[in-house]
Amino acid sequence: MIALLRASCLCIAILSLPAVFGAASESTRSKLTKFGADLAGTWEKFPTDAQKNVRTQALTDLVQTFQKEIAKADAPPNLKLAVAYSNLLSNLDKANDLFRTDKMKGERTNYVRMCAITFRREWVQCVDYVNERSTQKCFDMLLDWLEEARQNLTQEKNKDLRQEAYQSANQLFTDILKNAKVPENMDHAVQMDKNIKEAKIRFPTTTPALQAINAPAMTVIEAAARAVKQRAMKR
Repeated sequence: MIALLRASCLCIAILSLPAVFGAASESTRSKLTKFGADLAGTWEKFPTDAQKNVRTQALTDLVQTFQKEIAKADAPPNLKLAVAYSNLLSNLDKANDLFRTDKMKGERTNYVRMCAITFRREWVQCVDYVNERSTQKCFDMLLDWLEEARQNLTQEKNKDLRQEAYQSANQLFTDILKNAKVPENMDHAVQMDKNIKEAKIRFPTTTPALQAINAPAMTVIEAAARAVKQRAMKR
């Protein structure tokens, strides 16, 4: 009888292992993917006006649960800042397929917001987050991120996604700038002007069409250039 009980306990333990490891292996990325699908799926489950209250409660529960879970989730292993930002852009771009109707604007907004929260959770876990870098390097990285966002989210329908991508890039820049090294033997006022001048070449605003897409990026860039100079003054 004792042997039989031990065997039964062993079988139960073995059968439980996949569930345990499956839960542990959920990353920030997989949680966000599931969250987006669940938001869209709730509309499929409760699509009518008569189901509005049930749908609203279900959507609210999803957002609250996700916020709790993502705060404890692990980023994918060996993640780097550049990859994390590219993942953010990819996640943002999914909003167009997930939320196709005007009725789903609120869910689109929540999803976009959770993409940004997920990115913030990930970047502090990136293997190169604490790497030593100069303030100028931080600025150059920001420009690369902003350019990548513009290239990947160019269409007018992506305006809200592009703006979120710009803001997230700026938040990461602000974070890594805090511990960046200030270059020696540099006129930082001259360098600020140079940074802005070179950025205007990459983000021209000489036509209404270019201004519409690049002006928000240039607002971020000019503020960042001033922040780099101020960081040098506080040395």
